[in-house]
Amino acid sequence: MKHLITPTKIVPNHTAFVINNPPIFLCLTNASTRIYTTLLHKLVL
Repeated sequence: MKHLITPTKIVPNHTAFVINNPPIFLCLTNASTRIYTTLLHKLVL
């Protein structure tokens, strides 16, 4: 089992990390949704 996930490894290990930590998954999803929405708005606008 890997040690604590660093910011650079959140994306590659996202799925495995999520399976073991549902509550954290919800927090990451909320944060990711906001970030992606902002990026999409910037790209579109």
